Amino acid sequence: DLKRSLIGMFAGKYKILMKTPNNKEIKDDDIIKINLSFNAGKNVRRFKISSGAVGGSSKQKEDKKKEVKIDRTPQIDSTLIRIMKTRQRYNITKLQGEAIRLLQGKFRANPNDIKDRIEALVKVGDMLIKDRNHPQLIIY
Repeated sequence: DLKRSLIGMFAGKYKILMKTPNNKEIKDDDIIKINLSFNAGKNVRRFKISSGAVGGSSKQKEDKKKEVKIDRTPQIDSTLIRIMKTRQRYNITKLQGEAIRLLQGKFRANPNDIKDRIEALVKVGDMLIKDRNHPQLIIY
């Protein structure tokens, strides 16, 4: 993580640090110095430093995505249940939209993940059930 942050500071848009040799890889014998000639401009007070292009292997990225999805599952479930407690009966697409809106402050929710969680909660059957006459309606 430190190496990734450092790469963003010498290889990104704003070159806050200078590195010798001048490439994107960091080795133990590289020399990194503060760029004393760095000037962000008059009007710039804040700027983003990219985290660098160095990432793990595709397997590591895939594992990280799965881990994040598992961590978000309880938040999605509790949001869906909270909405359904107040609504009692609600359209699936409206439920998805409201859940995305409520989760927006925490993370960018994937509509497919929310749909999967609704289906999982319906499948368990103790919290949510589908209306027999109207399959688009969920009942708490």
